[in-house]
Amino acid sequence: IKKNVLDIAIMDDGHQHLKVVADLNIVLFDGLTSLRQLRVAPMGSLREGMDALRDADFVFITRSNLLSAQDLAVFKQHLLSQTWRNLQFGEIEYHLGPLQSAHRNKQINLEQLKKLKTICFAGVGSPEGFFRFIQLTGTELLAKHIYPDHHKYELQEINELLAEAKEKGAILLTTEKDIVKISEIYNGDDIYFQSLELKITHGLDHFLTLLNRVIGGDSSLQWMDIR
Repeated sequence: IKKNVLDIAIMDDGHQHLKVVADLNIVLFDGLTSLRQLRVAPMGSLREGMDALRDADFVFITRSNLLSAQDLAVFKQHLLSQTWRNLQFGEIEYHLGPLQSAHRNKQINLEQLKKLKTICFAGVGSPEGFFRFIQLTGTELLAKHIYPDHHKYELQEINELLAEAKEKGAILLTTEKDIVKISEIYNGDDIYFQSLELKITHGLDHFLTLLNRVIGGDSSLQWMDIR
């Protein structure tokens, strides 16, 4: 950041850093998360207590399209019960797009996927959400392999997964987050990843109002990815 003259910095996983003075705090919750998991580790999966929602300006619930209206209402009410703030909610739907091969040279559409056998693996924070999406496509899911979040894959692991897929006549499927790391050690193009399309279906107007307060309504800003 020091090397670039920035008007706006967007920080991931910054809500729990007390030294960061943010103009806008956005918190995301995976709607498929069990309410029992909404506790601080090791009892749950949170890095800090739910009382930290007092600092949230806006809360997005993701995968909202995989929840019933009743379950979504219960989820929101649980979050509201954890803080004195009148939280403002948005909802984000996830929709599965075509599968892409690791180097994006091949593609499998959802109709084709229904006729295929798949083996899925993931090293993300919510792997069951990924598996559920794949199952909803109608494909025959033969096996699921779960690795730790941010897992650094070794070539031996990849070769073992490829051998299993070949033996069972299946395609190998992972997340877009995982494929980035895999591509660093594996040059083949026979592992596929799911491409997701996100759609904000509730709360967009209020979120944009908050965002415009921060950027001052300046639509000419140029965004820079400095990862």
